[in-house]
Parts: sequence; structure tokens; C-alpha cells
Amino acid sequence: MLKYLPAALTLTIAGAASAEVPDVVADIAPIQSIAARVMQGVGTPDVLLPPGADPHHYAMRPSEARLLQNADFVLMAGAGLTPWLNDTLDTLAADAQRLEMARIEGVVLIEAAGLSDDDDHTGEHHHEEEGHGEDHHEAGHDDDHSDDPHMWLNPENAIVFALELAESLATADPEHADAYVANASEFSEELLLVISDTEQRMEKIQASHIVTHDAFAYFETRFGKRALGAVSNSHATRPGAAHLKEMQALVSSQNVTCVLAEPGYAEGLLETVFEGHAFTVSVADPLGGSLVPGADLYAGILSELARAFEACAG
Repeated sequence: MLKYLPAALTLTIAGAASAEVPDVVADIAPIQSIAARVMQGVGTPDVLLPPGADPHHYAMRPSEARLLQNADFVLMAGAGLTPWLNDTLDTLAADAQRLEMARIEGVVLIEAAGLSDDDDHTGEHHHEEEGHGEDHHEAGHDDDHSDDPHMWLNPENAIVFALELAESLATADPEHADAYVANASEFSEELLLVISDTEQRMEKIQASHIVTHDAFAYFETRFGKRALGAVSNSHATRPGAAHLKEMQALVSSQNVTCVLAEPGYAEGLLETVFEGHAFTVSVADPLGGSLVPGADLYAGILSELARAFEACAG
């Protein structure tokens, strides 16, 4: 953590040592990747959840608890993704600055879709809360869980987050302020190119699709390829018989042959939904579990999602 020395000692060693780089811990790999790009050449942020872990339900190991205890900054997608984390932070990282993507002004949020939602459920809105980017230490603080928690899959949200993070780090670590700001600016330019390339790739896709779990809505909405429906609104909850019948009817009426699935999807449920119909499954991980962690992982997630759509469309 940052060390705060007595004034006399600080004067004694002034100029003899550089200021310490803040210890930064991110909840999930995509958030860590954005932070790694912003901190490139200065420091390396840690990530709390290991590959394959379910962010909605997770029991930390002692080594991960120590990361939080030593953190100067804790970066989060939002409490809707990791509802167990806020109380943990109040205990282990009460003095750390928290930065939640879901609470930053300018981040586009989408309302979570229910299993029996007949609307197009694109419901975008921008977060405009007072005090975005500030510490959130009050007991019982919680995000609005009606919002879809996968907001990092809209790359424009990642740009907003990177710029906000750079500003916060620059304030805490003035010695490296120029590097943080320059890295965030370069990251933004890089993502604009990725967005343009992804738009071109997605424009060529005409096939309709469904998803196993409604985890890709931000990517789908940003690039105009919204799923017709979701087999389940949680990979941890089995859908009821009535919803499965609705999905069977949807597959038949819309001639759906493509499923975008997360790793570990339930094959049996898809066999039920597509009974009597041929279908293709294309797997993509919104957390980038199969990618190399680090500054390039975030762009890799976007590329993998576009590839999954292309594969699903044949």
C-alpha cells in the first residue's frame, strides 16, 4: 500500500526515492486488463477472481483477501456482478478507493432481461449519479440490480472507465500522471479501431441467434445483433418447463439455428430447446478465461465474441 511517513522523515529522504505506485486490485480479468493498459510501464494491477470462477458466487482464498488488505484501489464492474464483494471490502479494504464501472458517469447501462420479457429489452441508459468515481464506503451500499452487470462488453464503456481510472491514478500518483493519461488516451484510440473492425465484421452476419444465458447483451446491443431469447437468465438456475416451451416455439417460428453459449453450458437444455431441429453452438467467454491475462486480454474478448458470431452464422 502507499506509505504515509511522518513529515520530518519525509523531508529527510526527499528526492532519495520515488513515490510508490498504488496497489490496484480488480475484481475480474476484463477490468484488470483495462487497468493493466492504463498502468502499462508503471505498474501491474492484480486480479481477484481466477479463471473459471463464478463472479456471482465466490469464496475468496487467504491470498486473495491479502490482496484486498494491501490495496490502494479496488476496481469493480459493479455490485450486481459480485454482490458478495461490498461487505468484504468494508472489512478488508475500508481505506481503499473504489472505482465501479457501473457508477461512472457516461457508462451506458442496459436493464437486465427476465425470462418472460417480451420487449426488445435494449433499455439503454447512462449513469448520471452524483459523486461517480468516489469512494463508496457506506454500509449497505448496493448497485441497482435491475441493470445487466456485464457492462464491460460495450467497448465504449471500457473507454469511459479507462479515462476515469487514469484521472484517479494521476491524482493519487502525480509522479506517473502523464503516463496514466497517455496510456488511457492510446487505449481509447486502439479501442476505436477495434470498434470499427468489429462493426464491419458484425454487419456481414445475418443469422438470428439465441443465448444460453443473457450475458452478451452489451456487445449485441452495441453492434446491432441482439439475441432473440435466452435459454436461462442465470447459468446457475434451471429454467422452468413453461419457458423451455416458449423457447421451442421461438426456435421453430424464427428458424433459429445458432446458439451463443458461455463455457460450461448445459448441453441437455439445448437438446430440449432444439428438439427436432439442427443447431450450431458457438462458445464465447465474456470474462476471457481462455485468454492470456494482461493488457491485451480486453481487446481479445471483443475479437473472440465477433469470431463466435461469425462461426455461429456459418
